[in-house]
Amino acid sequence: MACGESFTAADGDRQKASTQFFDSTALMGLLCRHDRVLWLVNMTTPGERQHYALTLVDTLFDHLPDDWSVGLLYDIACQL
Repeated sequence: MACGESFTAADGDRQKASTQFFDSTALMGLLCRHDRVLWLVNMTTPGERQHYALTLVDTLFDHLPDDWSVGLLYDIACQL
């Protein structure tokens, strides 16, 4: 079964939220391995867009030393 068939968020054709009444449609967060929230971003477009995750990762790297190694997990990795 393909990822797009398994997850609602991965289905690009399905409308997940309406912007008719609300400016924000969801919230995406970046957490450390201790489940502490590092950053949150308001999602203002329907559906899960890759630029939200990439922006959070870019922000993380802006605040870390260049010589650090970082491992990342994303819940719907087939989108990236």
